[in-house]
Amino acid sequence: MIKKQVLTLGLIVLTTGTSIQAFIQKKAHTVLLESPLIKFMDGKRYGVDGEGIKDLMRIIREITNVQFGRLRKNRKRVGQFVWQGEKHSLQSLAQLEREYIEQGSYEQHKAGLTKLLEEIKTTFEEIVAPFMENARGAKGQMLVLIEESCTKRNLKGTFLLGWAAAKEGEDLELFKKDIDRLTKLENFCTDLVNFLEDLMHSCRKGMAQFIHSAKTKMVKKHLNTILQNKVGKENLTKKFITHLNKDNMESLSWKQANNQPYIKKLFDEFKAN
Repeated sequence: MIKKQVLTLGLIVLTTGTSIQAFIQKKAHTVLLESPLIKFMDGKRYGVDGEGIKDLMRIIREITNVQFGRLRKNRKRVGQFVWQGEKHSLQSLAQLEREYIEQGSYEQHKAGLTKLLEEIKTTFEEIVAPFMENARGAKGQMLVLIEESCTKRNLKGTFLLGWAAAKEGEDLELFKKDIDRLTKLENFCTDLVNFLEDLMHSCRKGMAQFIHSAKTKMVKKHLNTILQNKVGKENLTKKFITHLNKDNMESLSWKQANNQPYIKKLFDEFKAN
């Protein structure tokens, strides 16, 4: 996982193959970080290994929930902050803020919006707290990577750069002081998520470790159902996973790993041999 020497984030496991696949698919806007730091940390226990990738996903997912709302079973996002009796995301609130400014009515809504902004900032602080706490002593390395990401994205005035460059202990105070509008917080969230995605997809060995671990968990879950109360289930599972690791795990697609009939077919072939 990402240790203190480089970057450490909180742990929350993604629970479905679909969610994981959405994260690991490199987006068109993602940029490749080429600093020597990436080679130093990629796939390493003290850097960004499979556990570190999972941590990055947790941060990205939770910030996305703040920005756009939590994803429901109907695949629609619902905001978690209430304004004038309706649920809003940070994105929709920032849009309202801009509209109020354009209409000249911002001052009459300012007190309520400011109170809501502080609520959202508190939520954001809780999400990134592990990142900020465990990056202490490694802010120099983090700044190098953020600067490369921002340069390649042509981001010159982003708050992200100032936040990363701030001395330890001053970054939170800077956040509290300078993020005084919903739109500013929305922009900061976007820039931070973009950087985290750049970091995640630049650590290819760590990503490969995470994918291998995630597929292994899927296969074990299906085997648990297939074998049910069969005697020696744990030993059979261990042998089958060892077999897959030697021959098939790397070539096993997400669709196949998450398909119980297909896993049963592979297991039956394994037993027959």
